[in-house]
Amino acid sequence: MRAELIYREKYVYADSAIREMVLWKLPEKTPEHPQGLKYRLYYGLPDGTPVVRYDNEAGKGHHRHLGNGEEPYRFRNVETLVADFLQGIEEARGGAEMKRQIEIGVGDAASTAEGFADAWNSAVRGETLERRERLNFENLHTLLKTLTPKRWILLKILRQKGPMSVRGLSRELDRDYKNVYTDVRRLEQIGLIGRTRDLRIQVPWDIVEARLRLAA
Repeated sequence: MRAELIYREKYVYADSAIREMVLWKLPEKTPEHPQGLKYRLYYGLPDGTPVVRYDNEAGKGHHRHLGNGEEPYRFRNVETLVADFLQGIEEARGGAEMKRQIEIGVGDAASTAEGFADAWNSAVRGETLERRERLNFENLHTLLKTLTPKRWILLKILRQKGPMSVRGLSRELDRDYKNVYTDVRRLEQIGLIGRTRDLRIQVPWDIVEARLRLAA
């Protein structure tokens, strides 16, 4: 006896991205499917590229795909499952709807703080402001000491693979866990790495732009 389809819903976003939620009733309950249900939650781009997927496929149990990454998912209840799925879509679409950019530079403490007052005064005058986020270092030595080649690679891989655990990232990089943990903590402190709601690490930036002035 085959699984019986009992629910299917598709949702089309304004940019033609697709969300699909499908639920089947199984012929009987099993240790792997104690609720007697099988599901697939999917979100993908208009060209068919999958971005967020949750399912409980036989042999794997509850798990999810975020970008190119795959990891086990701890199922609590259906409400949390749906909330986590929608949160994943929201995080994925955040970059599609408005690219987040951070500018990295070098400058003295006084001049780099002027932007705050400029933004304040512009807002008071009722001017339209574009979002600007900056990360400044006191000198080039501090910048290069903080943003080492290995940390740039870490940021690139994490951005490509999507949210994951520090241990998962260390496996992707084929590096010692303690060293990756140290790098992640430092990059998190300066704002280049963030956390998802379930505390996985992620790079929230689409564009990281470094600007260095070699002459005054």
